[in-house]
Amino acid sequence: MKSILKISKLAALITLVTTAGLANAASQGSTGGTSTGSSEVTVSVEPRIVINNVADVSTTSTGTGDLELINTMCVGTNVDGGTYKVAVTGTGGTTDAFSLVNALDDDTIPYTASWADTVAATTVTALVSGAPLSSQTSTINTACGTDNATLILDIAESELQGATAGDYTGTVTMVVTPI
Repeated sequence: MKSILKISKLAALITLVTTAGLANAASQGSTGGTSTGSSEVTVSVEPRIVINNVADVSTTSTGTGDLELINTMCVGTNVDGGTYKVAVTGTGGTTDAFSLVNALDDDTIPYTASWADTVAATTVTALVSGAPLSSQTSTINTACGTDNATLILDIAESELQGATAGDYTGTVTMVVTPI
């Protein structure tokens, strides 16, 4: 008997809790010359982010000096404060995620990658392939008209001097996520 009473009290409590929320949502009109009803309207806006103005980069090496390839772009989000994280991956070689491959002989040239959440790129952060870099700041606008982020790829002179002649290619993928 006690367990039936407990179940009955629990059912009454659940009914009270679930119907209490409904009482605040809408009000019904009454019959008369006019009648007024109202309802609460809620719209939830999901976090969104965009990366735009990304360009292909290429250059020619004479074998003298390090190479620095700079790719500026725009990251825009609707998140308050404009914060996001970025994860960068490279597809080039099997031994180093950040590498370029010569299609003729599968020779590779490794590179390092860095990110800055500005175009000036006065302070850059070295990247590890696939590891998210948090606390980046962007434009609070998904229209993304002006570049505000920089990806920098560096190839050491020693790697270039040891490479066989040919075209070395790879793909760098940037995944941005609002936080």
